[in-house]
Amino acid sequence: MEYAENGTLQQYLKTSILSWERKVELAVQLVEGMSYLHTHYGLEN
Repeated sequence: MEYAENGTLQQYLKTSILSWERKVELAVQLVEGMSYLHTHYGLEN
């Protein structure tokens, strides 16, 4: 796990009140990150 200066994603989600727009933005960023890993590091199913 990588160091996150402002805490973990779990802490952020538990302590923040997020709009649906922000929740969707976070979901898209997570999917893009996973896609990048699968594309650039040869991770398969």
